[in-house]
Amino acid sequence: MASPALVHVIGTVALITILVTIIHFTSSVTTITMYYNDKNMLETIAESIYLQLKYALKTKTNLSIILDYPIEISSGKEYNLVFGYASAINNTYHIFSNTTNPFSIYVLAITLDGSVYGYHKICDPVVDGSNISFIGSYRVFGSRLIVKTELVFSGNIIYINMSSVGVKRP
Repeated sequence: MASPALVHVIGTVALITILVTIIHFTSSVTTITMYYNDKNMLETIAESIYLQLKYALKTKTNLSIILDYPIEISSGKEYNLVFGYASAINNTYHIFSNTTNPFSIYVLAITLDGSVYGYHKICDPVVDGSNISFIGSYRVFGSRLIVKTELVFSGNIIYINMSSVGVKRP
């Protein structure tokens, strides 16, 4: 017959093993869920900015707009917004494939550590017969900055310039 001490040791080891397994599983599921929530939110932010700029381009008039986006994503992390030509963004972040038009203009929303991102194409190099010229190859803005976008229509060229005009407060 087994001694009471041996039974207690076996029971304790079994309970600790079950507890560690449950904690590991819960941690894995939580991490995966947070990753996909952050990715979906960054993709939604990129799409929202794309729509704001798409409608501004459709007006075909000189204008300035302040882009609207949240300060933090769902996990409480801040992020960067990157605007520019696909080739220039790809030199730093290595996100786009070789089939991407290097002169298309994209918006990239990416966490500060670069682990999670979402992007959307803003426009091709030519929109409705007008050539697009992005001032600077690409620009990076933190999510706390207020970004002003200026569109200048000059003949057959649309100039897009982006600048920071302040800091958002929570």
